[in-house]
Amino acid sequence: MNEIWKDIEELKGLYQVSNLGNIKSLPKQWIAAWNTLRSHDGKLMKIQKGSKGYQIIRLRFNGIEKTYKVHRLVAQAFLPNPENKKQVNHINGIKNDNRIENLEWATQSENIIHSFKTGLNKPNTGLKHHNNKPILNTQTGIFYETIDEAAFVTGYSKAHLREIIQGKYINKTSLIYA
Repeated sequence: MNEIWKDIEELKGLYQVSNLGNIKSLPKQWIAAWNTLRSHDGKLMKIQKGSKGYQIIRLRFNGIEKTYKVHRLVAQAFLPNPENKKQVNHINGIKNDNRIENLEWATQSENIIHSFKTGLNKPNTGLKHHNNKPILNTQTGIFYETIDEAAFVTGYSKAHLREIIQGKYINKTSLIYA
C-alpha cells in the first residue's frame, strides 16, 4: 500500500500524518537569537507507547508541547465521521496498528461491545467485588452473571446500570443484585 500524507488539521504546515500511522514534521525556517536564520529539513517523528498501550506523539507549536494519540490523528485525517462519533476503534484490537484500514469511528458503547466480542475485555471474576454479583432484571426475569455481562448485552454502561440498581432510573427497568 502506498503511503499517503495529509496535514494534521490543528497543525497545518507543521506536521503531517500518513494512512499507515506515521507522523512527520515538515521543513521550516525561523529567525533565532541574534537574527540568525535557522532551518529544519523535516523528519519522521518518533512515536511512543502511552500508558494504556496506545501510540502517542508529542508535537510542538509556538513553544507549547501537546500529546496526541496517533490513531485519532489518522482517523481525523482519513476517515469521514458523518455521525460525529467520539471514539476511534482498532478493528483488530491491536492498539499499535494505526493503519487506516484498521480504524473506525465508534461510540463508547460500540467500542466496549467490540472489546468483549473480540475477547480484549473480559468480565471480572473476583466474586467479592460488587461488579461480579449476579444481576436480575425484575421486569424480564433475565439473570446476568455480572454487571459486565449486563452492560455488554444491554449496551448500557456499568455506571448507568449501577444507578438503575440504586433506584435512580426506576422508570426504565428494574435491576437488582440477585
